[in-house]
Amino acid sequence: MLTRDRATFWKVIFLAATALPGVCQYAVCAEPSKPAAGQDLPEFDSTGFTRIFDGQSLKNWDGDSTYWRVEDGVLVGVVTPETLLKKNSWIVYRGELVEDFELVLDYRVSAGGNSGVGYRLAVLENDPVSVRGPQADIHGADQYTGICYEENGRRLLAARGQTTWIEPDQLPRLMAQHADPAELQSIVRSEDWNRYRLVVQGRRAQHFLNGVLMSEVHDHDESNRRQRGLLGVQVHVGPPMKIEYRNIYLKHLARKPQGDAARAAVIYRPGTLREPQHAETFEHLAQQTAQRTAPRGNQPHDGKKSLTFVTRDLARVRSDLANVTLQGGVKPFPSAAPKFDLVVTKGDLTVRVPNAGEQLVGKPLDRDYKIHLEWDAASESYAVREFVEAAPPR
Repeated sequence: MLTRDRATFWKVIFLAATALPGVCQYAVCAEPSKPAAGQDLPEFDSTGFTRIFDGQSLKNWDGDSTYWRVEDGVLVGVVTPETLLKKNSWIVYRGELVEDFELVLDYRVSAGGNSGVGYRLAVLENDPVSVRGPQADIHGADQYTGICYEENGRRLLAARGQTTWIEPDQLPRLMAQHADPAELQSIVRSEDWNRYRLVVQGRRAQHFLNGVLMSEVHDHDESNRRQRGLLGVQVHVGPPMKIEYRNIYLKHLARKPQGDAARAAVIYRPGTLREPQHAETFEHLAQQTAQRTAPRGNQPHDGKKSLTFVTRDLARVRSDLANVTLQGGVKPFPSAAPKFDLVVTKGDLTVRVPNAGEQLVGKPLDRDYKIHLEWDAASESYAVREFVEAAPPR
């Protein structure tokens, strides 16, 4: 999670900009099955997976014993009033490297806790408890669970309920606002066991929690993204906290990557890759979210009844994330049958086409499309008259 106090202001701004009522259901997003408080999670089919935490020792796990221990078959991270942190402290799995993989684990975090599951990590040079790399966030205060955040790197890569695309040396571009962050929070069990499932393959990373897609990143920033590295979990700067992990299972989705996972291997030298400021990354996605979820106009743009774009600046947005007020109410569970609007943005221009976003569902995101829009007076909105592929995949 975040490591600088000065990010707090932009955290609040971003949360306000993204807290729109909606629900999670986006192509690969499954219907949730949230057990009642106190009930255990559904049984996990571990066929094809390897258990990488034995429940008895810290074998192959490398971290500061001040904060990490094994207790009753659980990997436990604890920060006490006497051991408050000045920086986040990670414990990393040294048994092997990961590249394309699926990871399944259960976690339970205290109300004031803050943690994350990192992957393709590199350990900072001369600092064995700090890392650079993306993580699936965990937050006991109900704000950041599910986001994709790159520790000591490019910071916020995707907020909860978002699918993003990252071009080389650029900040993320919002491709889909498929759910309301507050509604996704409704499937998280507070101070109880939850199940994370991470599917990371090639440039695509997906974070599922209790069966629901929380965030997704398509990372084409080849000079700054890591293709392989370590797995790890963290205890975070802040008040006393407790995080617990159990049933940690790993499956490689391609050939197991070769390389040394021991100490002194997989090192990152701070400052050698892109490291934007927190405010920059949070404000950037907040502004895009506000654009994409803006209500549609009932008049042609600048009087133009015909608009044509050849652009990759497209987004799918839940149709019920339009014409709503910020900080609106939420439904108890994600919807099973969403509709998507198509939003075209070019500079200051934003055009929202009702119920046209389904035309992007299932189409490759790494292609350009020609979109011809015509104004429909009866519905007082633009409609898609032509939607064709304009360029081959890159």
